[in-house]
Amino acid sequence: MSSPLPPSPAPAPHRERPGRRRILAGGAAVAAGLLVQPALSACGASGGAADAHLRVGAAAPAGGITFDPRMPSPGAGALILAHLYDPLVRLRGGSYEMRLASAAEPNADATVWTVTLRTGATFHDGRPVRAADAAYSLRLLYDPKSSALAGGLAAYVDTAGIRALDARTLRIPLTRARGDFVGAFLGALSTVFPEGTTDFAARPTGSGPFRWTASASQAVRLTANADYWDGPVRLAGLEISRLTDPAARVNAVVAGQLDYAVGISAAAARAHAHTAGVTIHRGGAATSNALLLAMNASVPPFDRPEVRQAVRLAADRTQLVRNVLLGQGQVGNDLVGLGLPGYADGLPQRAHDPDQARSLLTRAGVTGVTLQVAELVPGLAESAQVFVQQARQCGLDVRLRTVSADTYFADPAALRRTAFQTFYVINRPAAVHIALMDAKNAPFNFTGAPASFYTALDAALATVDDARRAQRFQEIQQDFHDHGGDLVWGFAEQTDASRSGLAGVAWSQGTPLFHRVTV
Repeated sequence: MSSPLPPSPAPAPHRERPGRRRILAGGAAVAAGLLVQPALSACGASGGAADAHLRVGAAAPAGGITFDPRMPSPGAGALILAHLYDPLVRLRGGSYEMRLASAAEPNADATVWTVTLRTGATFHDGRPVRAADAAYSLRLLYDPKSSALAGGLAAYVDTAGIRALDARTLRIPLTRARGDFVGAFLGALSTVFPEGTTDFAARPTGSGPFRWTASASQAVRLTANADYWDGPVRLAGLEISRLTDPAARVNAVVAGQLDYAVGISAAAARAHAHTAGVTIHRGGAATSNALLLAMNASVPPFDRPEVRQAVRLAADRTQLVRNVLLGQGQVGNDLVGLGLPGYADGLPQRAHDPDQARSLLTRAGVTGVTLQVAELVPGLAESAQVFVQQARQCGLDVRLRTVSADTYFADPAALRRTAFQTFYVINRPAAVHIALMDAKNAPFNFTGAPASFYTALDAALATVDDARRAQRFQEIQQDFHDHGGDLVWGFAEQTDASRSGLAGVAWSQGTPLFHRVTV
């Protein structure tokens, strides 16, 4: 897996800017993983895509990129999985798309779900995608001993009871009713791989629009799946490279070393808005990241509601969006799901009130806290610096402890014990986010909650009637807004950069999808 990549298919002529053969600002990381040959892309050469190989740069942890859908690495890892594999259901914007599934229906009390698979889908090795493959995949994905993603979802799925009724019909029994099963489960975690797969590293096999071709320590090459069930793939291939520094990614595009940079800063987007040969792509509110400060309500001093309230009042969200996102985002109101179905948009916007914040902190006897910071996405480190100044005006000394983004997720248990940290989450519909991220055993539940919250959440999740369930989630959001530990200060659109002439990028939960791209 660490050998140099073999030569790629011969590209059509590729025009690079003279004198720009080196990636700027730390771009040597790309060269470490890429080929030792000329540019891979044929972008701009023919106006079609049959011969076009797109070079993409994205962040990834220091430990490298995994092909295991049970333990995905963020950034480049998620991007690769999205193109190698298909899920049963996928969230696109505010709605759910049936992918390998063609239908999903509950029984009367939503304790058993029956999923019907579409016809015509095949794995990269030519085998048909069967209900038995989906059953095997879900048993592994929802087993907390096997999957890093199972979290609080695992308690609801009777994994031993998942079985194929025939080649296209899948039966999924639950331990408790979940009226939101399609969105909260299948829309979040339903990647399908061949039955019996145990080694995902040797030759990862999915049914997605691209096949695995080769890997090096810092890059992975994928080739178009000519037999893709969802129509022809418009690129000949992808090469995805690990490049952690967002400035290096955008500079690599400007220099002609990459064709597409995933995740660039607001400053870079502004700086290159009129750069010749560069296009800035915005995914819109539905593909934004919610940027936040997470206060752990189970750890002092944030176990005191007045301290959490004071910190929220200390934050000037408008200034944060203006300074950190350069106005290229939306102000948050301590809830996730802005612009998506089910969001509690009737709640009053949290005000910036430094005087009340100072009063609450004085009564609580709290004068200082430590904020753990990692630049997991562009803007988090700068937001911490801005908040330090805002908190100082309220009599609160915020000390920063900076840690590496490369190793941030190495010990999730330690993160769940951290009192105060910067974080981001993909903007999902509110009910899906709460069920996925704030359940009691969710791997990234960094804010804790009292037992009463989990009781209310369980009641909402078990509600079969859609309207009543929606109302209960409105009440949960009200409680979050009043008493929770998330200070959601803003929403940053997924902002990427590419060389000009590229069109057709789509996004799913912040991950760009390239199989419909034309160049």
